[in-house]
Formats: sequence, structure tokens, C-alpha cells
Amino acid sequence: MDDYERGFEQFKQMVGNDRIDALINRFKSICPDFEKEVISIVGGRIWTRQGIDLKTRSFKRSCIVILLCLLGTMIIGCGMDEEERIDSLITKLGKDDESERQKASIELEEIGEPAIPALIGALGDEVTSRRIYATSTLGQIGGPAVPALINALEDHNVHVRQHAAFALYQIGDTARPAIPALIARLKDEDYLVRDNAAWALGAIYIPNRGIMPALIGILGDPYESVRHRASWALTQIGEPAIPALVEVLNDGNSMARERAAWGLGAMSMPQIHAIPTLSRTDAISALQDAGAIPALANLLTDEEALVRRSAAEALAWIGSPAAEAVPALASVLRDKDVYVRRMAVEALGNIGEPAASVVPQLILRLRDPDKAVQHSAMAALGRIGPAAAEAIPALVQALNDVQMRDSAASALTQIGEPAV
Repeated sequence: MDDYERGFEQFKQMVGNDRIDALINRFKSICPDFEKEVISIVGGRIWTRQGIDLKTRSFKRSCIVILLCLLGTMIIGCGMDEEERIDSLITKLGKDDESERQKASIELEEIGEPAIPALIGALGDEVTSRRIYATSTLGQIGGPAVPALINALEDHNVHVRQHAAFALYQIGDTARPAIPALIARLKDEDYLVRDNAAWALGAIYIPNRGIMPALIGILGDPYESVRHRASWALTQIGEPAIPALVEVLNDGNSMARERAAWGLGAMSMPQIHAIPTLSRTDAISALQDAGAIPALANLLTDEEALVRRSAAEALAWIGSPAAEAVPALASVLRDKDVYVRRMAVEALGNIGEPAASVVPQLILRLRDPDKAVQHSAMAALGRIGPAAAEAIPALVQALNDVQMRDSAASALTQIGEPAV
């Protein structure tokens, strides 16, 4: 426990839990450093000495101690004008002590726009940590810092570029002037720069067709996180990205095919994936118009299990409008990959009654080696409803399995009157 922590506990013991926050805020209101020094020196070093009882530590007797201990701090620290304070904090951004750098960054963020010129100046500093923290702080300040962050995207240090791209992601929509620079960073040699650049482009929330080719181009990136950010960014573009993603389903790169399938599925669930430019109705219509459903169904025969998984998952998200994919989904109910089987079963359940033709195959999945597939099969039979009546004997038998009992009972209830 350091001086501050000891001091905090000492003050809390004296004033009580209900008053400690108010006291801390009062100290802070005097000067940014005042609170830290009071708690650390007076509470953490002086009052914790052996032999000093609570009466001696009373506030009346302690005022003199506080004033004497902190007079120097108040004169030096609080006597600074804003410009001097900013310069002092900028210097601290390059300190070896990370906690000191973080504290300085927070204080500069609180100062806001007046600190931007000094932070911009710090971007040219030879101390790398100072450039990194200056970049992060500019991102917290927001829109007025965008031009400086665009310049930081060209920094020779990879960590500065990473933080600049992430800062633009944090700023979001008001970072639109950074779009060309962010597109250029999608080709950066560092995967985290590419990752954060794609993330930032998605966060700008603009149906910009101009960024689609660049994002499509990294769907096959060697790094999974980059591929994920790119597919997510494409979903944020909304409907204009759907035809482009359908085309990628035929790409020679399996990683790109997998991400395209995920993106199309995510488009069908805009409320879940926070896509501001789409409604569920418009998304389904656009997917149907672009031929996404048969294209995803064809992908269920892909040689790569990960691609088949994402195709089945996408069809599960689309749900009942994917009824034409029922035969293709039925064909992978015995896939060697357990996740493909599970997603196919869930897709058939979400399609509901139009999937009644595959009830016999779903009954067989009640004996799947994987318990999760068994549970999913029961749920699917329940969602198909009365048309799954032939599954009643198998579901009744499953009531004897402690692990399956609840799922079986739920399915029987959903099937309805035929189960009574």
C-alpha cells in the first residue's frame, strides 16, 4: 500500500464513508496537485505514524499541519498559468513512470482544446512515449484534433501510427477528413495499424462507396483481427456493401470468403450488430436482391470448415427468409465439423415451419455425439412447431436424460397439441 492509499484510508476513518468523496473533491478544487499531496503526505506519512491518536488528528489541530506541508505545493503548482501548466504536463508525457504519463494525459484531456497546439508540437518530439501519449490524448479531445492525428498517421514509429488510427476511431463521425489517410493505412506494414484504420473507417458511419474496395482488399489479410475489422466496417456502410460482399463469396482466398459470409449475415441483424444505416426489413430485401441467400447456400460445400461455419451462421441470422437454403442446410447436418452441424441445425430452427421437410434428419441429430448439437436440434424441432409432430416419440424418450430433459420438454410444449 503506497502513501496515497494509506492516507485515503486514514481520512476515510476520520470523516466516514459518506463524506470522503466530498472531501476529496474539495481538495481537488483547490489545485490539481493539492488533493494528492494532502492525502499522501498528511494522511499517508504524518497521521499514520505510531503514537498519534485520532484526537490529535482532528481537523482543528491539523489545519496548521496541512497549510505548512502544502504551502510550497500550492505556490509552485497552483501558481502556474494555463500555458505553463500545459508545458509541464507535456514534459511529463515523456517520463519513465507510466502512471505519471497517464495522469498527465488525463489532465491534458481535461484542459481540452487549449492543449492542442502543445500536443501537436509534442508529435514532433524525439521521445517516442511523448508522441504516443500526445496522440492518444488528442484522440480523447476529439474533432479539433483530427488534422494533427492525420499527420500522426505518417509517423515513422509504428506505435504512434497505431495510436493515431485508434484515436480517429474514438472520435468517430467527425473524423471524416481522415478517410483518405486511413485508407492509405490499410496497406501499412504493421497489422495493428491496419486493424485500427479499418476500425476507424467503420466508426465514421458514412455510406461511402469509395472506401469499399480498400476494405474488400483486406478481407483476406493474414491477421484475423484485421479481417474482422474490415468485415465489420463494411457492415457499417450498409446496403451498398452487400453486392460487393456477395462477389467476395467466390474469392479464391478462403479467409476473404469466410469474412464476406459473416458480413452478409451480420447485415441481416442490424439491431444486434449496431448498423445505423439499415433496418432488418431493408437488409433482408437487399440480401435477396443481391442473390446472397443462394450464394451462401452454395458456400456450405466449401472445402474449408471455417467458411462453411460462417455460411451456416449467416443463414441462421437471416432466418425464415432463407427458406430456399433448406436443402443445402440439410446436406451438412452430418458435417464432420461440429460447429457446422450446430449452425446448420440452428439455421433450420430459425427458418421454422418451412424446414419441416428435414424433421427426420433433425431427429437423427438428437443422437449427435455433441450435446450442444442435440440441444440445438430439440430447439429447432420446437420452432418448427406442429409440423414436427413425428419427433414426439424421440423427444419423450429424451425426457429420461437429465441433461436433455429441459430442452426436450420445451420442444414438446412448442410442438403443441400433438404432444399432449
